[in-house]
Amino acid sequence: MEAEEIAEEARNGISRYCIEKCHALCCRYGVLALSNEEVDLLVGKKRKDLEKKGLIHKKNDCVFLLEVGKKACPQLDKKFMCKIHKNPLRPKLCCDFPLFVQRGFVVAAASCPAVNDGTLDKWFEKFREIGYKII
Repeated sequence: MEAEEIAEEARNGISRYCIEKCHALCCRYGVLALSNEEVDLLVGKKRKDLEKKGLIHKKNDCVFLLEVGKKACPQLDKKFMCKIHKNPLRPKLCCDFPLFVQRGFVVAAASCPAVNDGTLDKWFEKFREIGYKII
């Protein structure tokens, strides 16, 4: 099994955990680095208002920062479900969280409770078996 397949299996394996235990903390806290198109998909018509409130910052020509710590992602409903989860245009960051596969290693998001409480340990072991380091 390749690293990206293991990561996808792990992400799918914790989906109930994300909704029921941590209540989609990743969608309620922090800053998301997104493309212009991804910002538009997430915030839609609310963009100008969020920019005025200082919740969207242009980092450079192709990267925007969306602060979700002051207000949850606009695509997160009250049951902690993503309204665009099945959309193929959903931000890559959202698709990959909390495991970001690189050449020879996997970055595990320290802000994710599943990373810290042992929930992902069986997948971490699979990564190690194929020679990947977890950082």
